[in-house]
Amino acid sequence: MTDSATTAQLLDRCNQLSSSDDYEAVRNGLTQVIALLEQPGLGLNDSVRAYEVGRKLAEQCQKLLDAAELRITQLDGVGSDTGTGPLASRVRLES
Repeated sequence: MTDSATTAQLLDRCNQLSSSDDYEAVRNGLTQVIALLEQPGLGLNDSVRAYEVGRKLAEQCQKLLDAAELRITQLDGVGSDTGTGPLASRVRLES
């Protein structure tokens, strides 16, 4: 069981990551929040705060993944008339 002050510090650090562009750091923060939520004895207020922070981190992870996917798509020309990048043929085959 984690004390409330330590929990608050962890959640504050993780909350700051919710605007980071470092995917691995954001994902690591989300992993820490999930581990915290899985601990028995976490109080209601800390649980709700952890859930809020976790949602923000999950949304940021998804935003960063979407941006990376868009960059790759643009680099490979998928969706353009040419669509000749290395992933373009594989995307067409799998579609």
